[in-house]
Amino acid sequence: MEADQVGVRSWRQLDDSVLAASRPAYVGYLQSHGYALHTIGHYLASVAHFSRWLSSKRIRLDQIDENLVRQFISVHLPSCDCPGRRKCALNFTRAALKHLLKVLRADGRIRPPPLRLPGTIVDELNRLDVYLDEIRGLAASTRRNHRDCVHDFLVYQFGSRRIDMCRIKPADVLHFVVERSTGHAPSSAGAIASSVRVYLRFRQFSGDDIEALMAAVPKVAVWSMARVPKLLTQVQLAEFLNAFDTQTASGRRDYAMARLLVDLGLRVGEVAALQLADVDWHEGTLRI
Repeated sequence: MEADQVGVRSWRQLDDSVLAASRPAYVGYLQSHGYALHTIGHYLASVAHFSRWLSSKRIRLDQIDENLVRQFISVHLPSCDCPGRRKCALNFTRAALKHLLKVLRADGRIRPPPLRLPGTIVDELNRLDVYLDEIRGLAASTRRNHRDCVHDFLVYQFGSRRIDMCRIKPADVLHFVVERSTGHAPSSAGAIASSVRVYLRFRQFSGDDIEALMAAVPKVAVWSMARVPKLLTQVQLAEFLNAFDTQTASGRRDYAMARLLVDLGLRVGEVAALQLADVDWHEGTLRI
């Protein structure tokens, strides 16, 4: 059976499980991290199997944690005889459920993990999040993606030791990105490099001299759809703006949103987050 068919079947199997409400967020998380369709299909199959096991054990959503995942992998899987079970590689199952825990925690559906990180890394990630939110203005999901990668980078580089940027060498940066990107699609490898670059820019913003480290972050070539034009022509823009029915309230709203994108170059998330209080009609200004 093709992987995308497996994904569709697994998608339906989650409908009646305790994980049903988290299904869109889980798939969206995998897509935003650049996972290929066949990988998403395998991950969904693993999560569907896990959800059936949860139902058979009458386990509630708020009881899910690392210990339960370990029990499923080490105790249930070796002797599993579930009807219709599809054999997936153990590494697929382990990775699928690791991502599931991240999504459930990001949505506040299960308890956070026991704090094992050194306080210095926790504080650093919190400062990074403030920078990405207040200075860069990034959406919560984007900040979470960057934090996940930077977390791994800091643990890889410092472990439980104090964070000291002078101890990082350009070769360390290159080695982390290359090692972490192994087996990933070019878009995912590019995202890893981007997160490391974002962290180094944060440190530069904080006053560190890290030009050599910035130069060591490799650039990942992503050729997919490289010939697609990056800009719409004036004719295409006119057709786009004329497509809205401004005789209706919803059409005028959509037209106003389109003009913000076209005229001011705002990002979709910025437009969606706008409130009436952000518009100063007398001064003709907009607060982002």
